[in-house]
Amino acid sequence: MAGTAFATIAAKLKYPLAACTFVEKECIPITAPAIRAALPKSGISPTMASSVRDAPITSGGLGVPNLYKLMGTLRTALLVNQCWQRTPTRHLLHTCIEDMVLETGLYGLLWHLPSLFALDITTFLDLPCVRI
Repeated sequence: MAGTAFATIAAKLKYPLAACTFVEKECIPITAPAIRAALPKSGISPTMASSVRDAPITSGGLGVPNLYKLMGTLRTALLVNQCWQRTPTRHLLHTCIEDMVLETGLYGLLWHLPSLFALDITTFLDLPCVRI
């Protein structure tokens, strides 16, 4: 299926993708040629709505991974992984997270704040400590 074909391409992008800082609009020209090539070979119209194309197979979609969401997931996984290892990077990340908590007025443990998910997190992305 098209999701499988694109997953092979996405697998080759996983390693460098975590270090990239693309915005969502920049991911479209990267994935569009692969999608245009994979969908017709799978017998699927290349003009299919992206909401159906990107939806999981269990929901009736094609399961084509969204490059932008994949990039965010990989970066988050690396960040969490580094927070648990005993490396200098761990200490730098903890310091940056503590700075973000103080600068935003959120006091306490960041992961245990009930209001964190109600906040518009995009307003905090310009803080120097949030950049990876």
